Amino acid sequence: MICGQRSHVNVIGAVKEHEYENTTAIAFPVIQCQCGHVYLFPRPSISELGRIYPPTYYAFGDDSEEPDSWVLRAVARGRVKALETRLVPFLPQVAGRPLRILDIGCGEGKFLDAIKTLIPEAQTYGLDSSSSALSRAERKGHKIIHGFIGEVEIEPQFFDAVICLHVIEHVARPDQFLNECRNLLQPAGVMLFETPTIDTLAFRVFRSGVWGGYHAPRHWHLFSASSFARLAGKAGLDVKHNETYPIGTFWVWTFHVLAMKWLPRSIADTIFPPKVIVGRRFYDFALLAATSILDSLIKLSSKAAGGMWIIMTHRSAPPQ
Repeated sequence: MICGQRSHVNVIGAVKEHEYENTTAIAFPVIQCQCGHVYLFPRPSISELGRIYPPTYYAFGDDSEEPDSWVLRAVARGRVKALETRLVPFLPQVAGRPLRILDIGCGEGKFLDAIKTLIPEAQTYGLDSSSSALSRAERKGHKIIHGFIGEVEIEPQFFDAVICLHVIEHVARPDQFLNECRNLLQPAGVMLFETPTIDTLAFRVFRSGVWGGYHAPRHWHLFSASSFARLAGKAGLDVKHNETYPIGTFWVWTFHVLAMKWLPRSIADTIFPPKVIVGRRFYDFALLAATSILDSLIKLSSKAAGGMWIIMTHRSAPPQ
């Protein structure tokens, strides 16, 4: 809840797991508040995280032992290009020391690798709850912090930049989460967040439960540009830049939900592989490329694609 009001909310649909088997068969209502904020309520309990994020969950994967390929190299270049556009132009100037950059929910440190490519002298830190992923990040030279933000001791106002890519939609209390992130940021520092956006045409068409951006039932909170700005303001942050970008994966998931309504699961999984995020096979890569182009074309006509990146700084006025 962003606006603090618990009245004037509408149930706009319901979502069910479709990507992984043997997690949960429960349908979770999707609520939209009058302020525009969309969220699951009720949602899975914290005790069920081990069930809805199974060991085979894509973010837990390790491709460090996979043979080098043009696909993996292309994806790595994409991460570098994204941060070159979305982070580097907003970084503060510091004197006498390297930039200190924290990735919250870093996994095995792939975006920290991209930062090192762009700014080799930067000190890169990664925070994650997965000890195995952090071990891989540490082996690549990044400093690691094991645990959840708000539960581990980190020096306040230590970092010049905090990045958090597709994490805030997974947390129970995005307001508290954003406060904790702000507390780690230097007064002149910047924060880069990425999250799905409901401003996209795809959400408006498929919001009753088919839209892949629900990543059901793991995305608990979904934002528009205006609702995220409102949340940032309450946390004492100003949004300096907000822009959408295409996410082909959401279309793959959307088509997978639709396919499962008419086809056997095995066929739906083959045509629209629900665990495809990066795409290591040529078919996966081509599918993601095609759906990313689709999202790009929709952005040209409707001004919004499935993902949103936001740059924030400390607010000069006290938090609301």
